[in-house]
Amino acid sequence: MGQSSSQTLSNHLKNGLIPQATYEGATVFTSLILITVFTNHFALIRIVGNRKRLLWVMACQVSEKKLSYQKPAATRNSLALLVS
Repeated sequence: MGQSSSQTLSNHLKNGLIPQATYEGATVFTSLILITVFTNHFALIRIVGNRKRLLWVMACQVSEKKLSYQKPAATRNSLALLVS
């Protein structure tokens, strides 16, 4: 039966067929790409969030008003007691 690619990579690393510097270099490169992508996503979320802030505040007020009635308040309080 054939080996999967992860098994082949693992065997190559164990046998020393792939230099560790190559493996570490690829890991560092992948890490840098991930850090850059997520930093850009966080910045984009922050910029868009600041522009749409008024809509968020209005939505929070409506949901807070709905949660303040007796039945949702009792459910919310009982869930808080169960979780803590």
